[in-house]
Amino acid sequence: MAFALDPLWGSRFEVLLEAAKRLRNDRHHEAAIVTTQTACEVCTELVLTETFRRRGIDYLSDPLGRLLPNYNIGNDRVRRVYEAATNDSIAAVDKLRWQRFKQHVKRRNDVVHSGLKATQADADASIAVVEEIIEHIRKHYYETWL
Repeated sequence: MAFALDPLWGSRFEVLLEAAKRLRNDRHHEAAIVTTQTACEVCTELVLTETFRRRGIDYLSDPLGRLLPNYNIGNDRVRRVYEAATNDSIAAVDKLRWQRFKQHVKRRNDVVHSGLKATQADADASIAVVEEIIEHIRKHYYETWL
């Protein structure tokens, strides 16, 4: 994929996605779900930082990073910053995908905070929707800036 060749993306979130798939295949479904979310947050942070740089407002990256609770684009505050910075209405573009992503975020939170035991189907669903979200973020970035 051409995206993988661009230095913006490096390999950090791609390595995390591959690790999530290995964890799932090894039946560590909860770890796969958490790792998948981490990959999404790393991608979101990268694209926001690079978008601020390209817009000439990179001085906002650190202050906003400190104000945001994390880079979970499923968090309404983070999503609003992402949408404002990128002009990408990610939640409205594909409402069914966004609903599946929000289910993934809830699943991740339930795993971490409530000890939810996840199934292979849960891990599969989380990996699939996060891959779709990351692909959307990357595609939008490249269509906007390259």
